This record gives sequence, structure tokens and C-alpha cells, in this order.
Amino acid sequence: MKLDNFFIGLLLGLFVPLIGAFLFYVLLMENTSLAEFIEGLQDSYVFPRITALGAVFNLGMFFLLNNSGRDRSAKGVVFATIVYALLAVFMKVF
Repeated sequence: MKLDNFFIGLLLGLFVPLIGAFLFYVLLMENTSLAEFIEGLQDSYVFPRITALGAVFNLGMFFLLNNSGRDRSAKGVVFATIVYALLAVFMKVF
């Protein structure tokens, strides 16, 4: 079964950055509790940086899907990345 669907790409694009942020926490934030890390994500200074880190993971997911011929799923990943970018800009402004 070929999983070439916009909504699958959208879900991947929304969850892969979260997994990337969690990996960032596990690997680099040894002295911080998970609650403090999540609280820090709500800061308008930290969130755009973590979002940019997630965009790197989405970039990898995009190329993986695009090179395997799953163009609709790749479009979903791009859309999710745009959503994250707009959220980061919204948090930066307000």
C-alpha cells in the first residue's frame, strides 16, 4: 500500500518536529525537568528556535518522501512546516 496522502504528510509534519524537540531535550537538556522544558517552550524567545530545529527534521522528512515518489505526503509536510512557521511568528509578535 502506497501511503501518498496529504493528511499523512500533515500528521508527519506536525509530529516529527515534536519528536525532534523531545530528542533535543533528552540529549542536551540533562539538568532540566520535562515540565521546565515544556514551560520554556511557551516562551516567545525559545519557541521559534525549537521550531527551527523541528524544521530541520521536517526538511529531512520532505526529502525522504519526495525522493520516494510520495509527492502528496511531501506537500503535507510542507504545509505543516508553514503552520509551525506562522505559529512561531505569531508567538514572536504577541
